[in-house]
Amino acid sequence: MNKRLTIPLCIGVMFFSGIASSLAQTKEIMKARWPVGTKQESHGFTILRETGDNAAKQITNISYMPLPLLIEEAKTTAETEKWTAEQLAIRLSKLQGQGSGGRVQVYISRPTTEAANASNFTLLVENEQGKELYREEFDPETALQSAGRSNLFEAYIPIEIGSIFYVSLIDELSRPTPSYRFLIRKKD
Repeated sequence: MNKRLTIPLCIGVMFFSGIASSLAQTKEIMKARWPVGTKQESHGFTILRETGDNAAKQITNISYMPLPLLIEEAKTTAETEKWTAEQLAIRLSKLQGQGSGGRVQVYISRPTTEAANASNFTLLVENEQGKELYREEFDPETALQSAGRSNLFEAYIPIEIGSIFYVSLIDELSRPTPSYRFLIRKKD
């Protein structure tokens, strides 16, 4: 069930520049300070780290952005970068079709380039009862930003997922148990 947001090259360039408006959130997820049992806020949602400790040389963090904010971000980027109406329509159509459940952004940092390879990671989305709703196995082409021992990548969730759900990130090199689990809940 590995579905990615596929965009023609011209829209792809605009997509990556659209990420700029989320840079503050992106910088925040690159910090190691997020112990198990504590919460972070992300675009109107609270994310509780249930399992998976960070260390100085091994960081695994996430953020989440729901579809309405992704649409708002695309419109703002379109205005700033002077997209045509057609370019914006294509982007919005892709978001609504392949990102209806929002976007999970993942930042990983490891002691070696091999351990940081995106292909070592699988993202699971589960509902409040723990039933799997979506799974994505990452590959090196998924990385938005790669700096050897760290990667930033994202998954667009193609189904609606509700206001309470779990995201697990499995580090295949540390199997058999899911390494990182987060409870995401919409703030009231």
